Amino acid sequence: YKTTEFDVRLYKKLRMYVHAEQGKEYEDINNGDLTVFIRLGADFKENFYEYEIPLVFTPWGTPASNPDLIWPYANEFEIELQKFVEAKRFRNRTGNSVFHDGRNKITVIGNPNLSNIRTIMLGVRNPKQNTITGVDDGESKCAIIWFDELRLTDFDNQGGWATTARANFTLADLGNLVVSGSYSTPGFGSIEEKVNERQIEYIAAYDIATNLELGKFLPNKWGLRVPMHIDHSESRITPQYNPLDPDVLFKDEVKGLNKAKKDSLRNLTQDITKRTNINFINVRKENVGEMKKPRFYHIENCDVTFAYSKIFTRNVDIEYDEKKTYKGGLGYNFTNTPKNIRPFNKVNFLSKKAFRLIRDFNFYVAPKLISFRTDMNREYREKKLRNKSKAIVLIEPSYLKKWDWNRMFDIKWDLTQGLRLEYQINSNSFINEPPGRIDKNDPVTTISSR
Repeated sequence: YKTTEFDVRLYKKLRMYVHAEQGKEYEDINNGDLTVFIRLGADFKENFYEYEIPLVFTPWGTPASNPDLIWPYANEFEIELQKFVEAKRFRNRTGNSVFHDGRNKITVIGNPNLSNIRTIMLGVRNPKQNTITGVDDGESKCAIIWFDELRLTDFDNQGGWATTARANFTLADLGNLVVSGSYSTPGFGSIEEKVNERQIEYIAAYDIATNLELGKFLPNKWGLRVPMHIDHSESRITPQYNPLDPDVLFKDEVKGLNKAKKDSLRNLTQDITKRTNINFINVRKENVGEMKKPRFYHIENCDVTFAYSKIFTRNVDIEYDEKKTYKGGLGYNFTNTPKNIRPFNKVNFLSKKAFRLIRDFNFYVAPKLISFRTDMNREYREKKLRNKSKAIVLIEPSYLKKWDWNRMFDIKWDLTQGLRLEYQINSNSFINEPPGRIDKNDPVTTISSR
C-alpha cells in the first residue's frame, strides 16, 4: 500500500518487472495458479483501476545471467494508461466492469481518474479456476514474488504554443485606447517546468481599456473636466480533459454527439470570467479665464465620483456567479485665505508695553478650510452552484449584499494667529436590505437604514 498524489495523464505507460518462483524447490505450482495486480485510484476499495496478470514461474536453478528468464516478459506490467480510460468508458456504456486489453484483465470500480491518484496497491491473488492450463487444485500456494522498478514512461512531449498582441492608440488630447489579447494551447510551458506543470487547457483572453476626457467635447470656457475610464476583459478556458471525467480527453467525450449536445457540454465545462468597469472619477468644474477669488458658494469647490464594476464567472462547479459593485461620492472642499484683523493695532495709547496684550489682539472672520464628503459603496453578489449529477436536485442561489454610507466633515479655523480650531466628524453607517434577490418591480421590496 502507498498513499500518494499523482497526475499521470501526460504519461503513456506504467511499467514494472515481476519475478515469481515456488516457495520450495519441489512446490507444485503451475503457471497461472497465482496472479499479481496493481490498483491505482482515489482509495483502495471504492474507486480504482486494477490491472491483473497471471504469473509465470521461474524454475529453481535458473542462472541469474539470463534476465529474460528471471524477469519474464509475461509477468511484466506494461500498461498503456489510455486502456484504463477505455475500460472506464466501456463500463459506462455496457455496465461491465471487466475489460480485456488483449493481454490481461482490467477492472474498473467506482469512478477513478488518472489525474488524481491517491493510492497504489500491489497484491498477489490465488484465484479460482483461473490457470493457464484450466486446472486448479483449490489448494493454498506458497511462492516468492518480487516487484521491481515501478515507473512511468513515454511522457507526452508534444509542445504547445502561445501568442500575445497589444495595441496602444493615442486619441490626440482626448485620451487613449489599449487593446490586448492572448492565446495559448495545452503543452505550453517554460523550459524549467516539469511535465505535470505544463498547461493542459486552451486559454483565450482579451482586454479593452480606454481613458477619455469627455470635457474636451464641451466648450473650454465651461471648464468642465469629465475623466472617464472604461475597460472590459474576458478570459475563456477550454479544458483539454473533460472536468466531469478528468482523465477523458474532451475531444473523445464529444465524439458521436450532435452539435447541440457538443455545445451544451462545452458550455458546461468552460471556465469563463468577464469583467466590466466604468468609472467617472473626480468630475469637476475648474476656474478658467480670469482667476476669481474663491467663494464658499462656487461650484468649483465640488466634485462628483461614480464607479460601476461587474464580474461574471461560470465554470463546471458554478452555474453563475455575478458580482456588481456601485460606488458614488460627492465632495466639497473650500480652501480660504482669510484676512487677519487686528482692531487695536493702530491705537496710539496702546503702543505701550503694558497694553501689548490688547494691542496684539487679532482674529480671523472666516475658516481656513471647510471640507465635506459623502460616499456610498454597494455590493450585490448572486451565486448558484451547478448540479453536476443526473438527478433532479434543487439548488437555491446564495446572495451577498453590502451597502455602506460614509460621511466626513472637516473644518479648520484659525481663531487667532496663536489659537487654532480643528473639528472633524466621521460617520459610518450601513443600509439594511431585505433578504433574497432584489427585484425593482416587487412593491414589497423596501430599504431601511440604521
